[in-house]
Amino acid sequence: MVRTRRKIIATTICVSLAAFALVVSSCSSPHQRGIKDARDKISQGKLAIETYGEQVQWRSEYNRILFERYGIENRSVAGCIVDGQILGHAEGFNSVMKKTIKQRHGKDVFDKASAEAEAKFEEANAAKEIN
Repeated sequence: MVRTRRKIIATTICVSLAAFALVVSSCSSPHQRGIKDARDKISQGKLAIETYGEQVQWRSEYNRILFERYGIENRSVAGCIVDGQILGHAEGFNSVMKKTIKQRHGKDVFDKASAEAEAKFEEANAAKEIN
């Protein structure tokens, strides 16, 4: 009887700990989920960044350059209004992704793509004004 009672107590403790671990893991912060999502994407051989806020006029050219030249998807996750969930996830995701991207393509990959996209946009608009 004592052994049975100990087994019941031990089983109850194990089940309780497992349930607690499940609850804790499902309640991870958006930042931690962003880190995990980035690591998962990298392990699948994919690169991406998450952006939010007002977009520049030459965004489509910037996205094209990032994707075609570097294989980086620029995912717009929100406009100008963001909450803690979006912000936390994007910060966690980008902290991992940007480190990997810069290791693979150089620390100024985003600056280069941005400058090129802006120059192409300005050139296209200047040509429109002439015509």
